[in-house]
Amino acid sequence: MQKIYIYLIIVSLATISCRSEFQKTLKSSDYNLKYESAIRYYNAKDYLHSQQLFESILPVYKGTEKDETINYYIAQCNFMNEEYNMASYYLKSFVNTFPMSDKAEECRYLTGFCYYKSSPKYSLDQENSKLAIEEFQIYLNKYPKGIHVDLCNQYIVELRKKMEKKAFLNAKLYFDMQNYKAATLSFKNFINGFPDSDFREETMFLIVKSGYLMAENSVTTKQFERYESVISDYETYIDEYPTGKNIKEAEKFFTRSQEFIKKSTL
Repeated sequence: MQKIYIYLIIVSLATISCRSEFQKTLKSSDYNLKYESAIRYYNAKDYLHSQQLFESILPVYKGTEKDETINYYIAQCNFMNEEYNMASYYLKSFVNTFPMSDKAEECRYLTGFCYYKSSPKYSLDQENSKLAIEEFQIYLNKYPKGIHVDLCNQYIVELRKKMEKKAFLNAKLYFDMQNYKAATLSFKNFINGFPDSDFREETMFLIVKSGYLMAENSVTTKQFERYESVISDYETYIDEYPTGKNIKEAEKFFTRSQEFIKKSTL
């Protein structure tokens, strides 16, 4: 117990000493000392203290040869501390301010990666997923042979899958709420936005079903036109999925729609 107690005292004294040293450096007017200390803290993985020191001297070195380095380290400190929203801001700012820097490629990639790390699960808002895809695509366009190309492509596929599922479930929610007009529009928008989706067949079937249920529950003056749309949507579905898993139910909606059209024209 005595050894542990002594150890804790030593650690406490060392911590106090380090804090005292940092505060002394932070208050110093020796900007070169602050610069060198900030780098030392960064290399020691003390990103919080490093960032504070770099930010304190940023205005002093604005427009000098150290300006680029300081901005880079501030962005990296935020990134290493997993402050991804702030990191994406500083990284993007770095790229825009120093486009010819040898660190621009890395910062462009990390901007997208920050948005990727901030992207929530599929059921939540996917704005950061969209921003990540945009940044990764900018990277791919600018650095087609860059060292992060494979990762960018991998993340884009992953994020699009997440956004795809979100969009499908949003459209499906309208269907479940029996708002068939909104469901039909949302399903068609989904097909346009995600033409190669794994949900494509199910979505095309639900377009037929939503259209039929909307027509069935419409006022008489709108039924003819809406049953015609069901027939058209069914033909689109059957052309693409002649042996689809929902073919029997789709045929039922098609047949009933044809019967209504036939009766209406007699």
